[in-house]
Amino acid sequence: MTPDEQRTSRYVTVDGARLHALDWGGDGPPLVLVHGGRRTSRSWNAVARRLHDDFRVIALDTRGHGASDAPDSGYGTHQRARDMAGVIEGLGLGPHYVMAHSIGGASSGLYAADYADQVLGMIFIEPVPEGPMHWVRVGVLDEDMNVREERSRRNSWSSLDDLRGRLENNAMTRVWTSEVLDDVLREETIVHPDGHVEAMWSLKFYNIDEMRADKFSLIQEAPHMTMPTMVMAAAENALLESHLKPLAEALPHGEMVVLNGVGHTIYMEVPELVAHYARRFFLNRETLGGD
Repeated sequence: MTPDEQRTSRYVTVDGARLHALDWGGDGPPLVLVHGGRRTSRSWNAVARRLHDDFRVIALDTRGHGASDAPDSGYGTHQRARDMAGVIEGLGLGPHYVMAHSIGGASSGLYAADYADQVLGMIFIEPVPEGPMHWVRVGVLDEDMNVREERSRRNSWSSLDDLRGRLENNAMTRVWTSEVLDDVLREETIVHPDGHVEAMWSLKFYNIDEMRADKFSLIQEAPHMTMPTMVMAAAENALLESHLKPLAEALPHGEMVVLNGVGHTIYMEVPELVAHYARRFFLNRETLGGD
């Protein structure tokens, strides 16, 4: 069987929300993958295929995303860290590695600070370093923590071709590999009988009251993340000097990797390279074939 054919869905209920994990199987040590906002576990497919022979890969759907429940609340970073802890415990993973992207990196960092004895190693990919300033920087809130009315969110399109065209022309998504784009269109969407397409993430994720109250700092939590930890960032990240390099320096066993020619969604742009770094950092192996 191919790695895709070996995948199974696992469900764990945490604080009343039924949460989904995509388990790729494998006999290696567990590696938990955590996506950012407006993505799902399936966004990691290209990376998971390349790491399947080396790890037992488990990609999570955070609440409001993918096949997980979308309750009205619970989208703050601290709750999502508790969700992560509950799913990992429910799956009985034991000691494990973590690789996480963007706002998923924020919740994974809080999780790792609380469960340092269980996390063998961690890779942050373009993590959100603090809240609620993140929501100001991305334009959801203004500096007074009021909603920016001019910003609107959508999670549906008239057709799959419409969505494909938008992804192929958007500056952030047009750099995804064709493999990743096909996965997103095939596995991160719901095609309705009338042809319109809905992305598999809920607008409930944008809970304004929770965004305003979502206070955290990865730099402050860094001393508690005692496992080997890599911070991977794009060279053009505006927070590179002010937040991400200081985060790497604050980690007891931190390492910084700065990549040129990539954007925010590094693991969807260069999945081979991300898989290479995961092998090298977690398993001390330069290459293991398949890339």
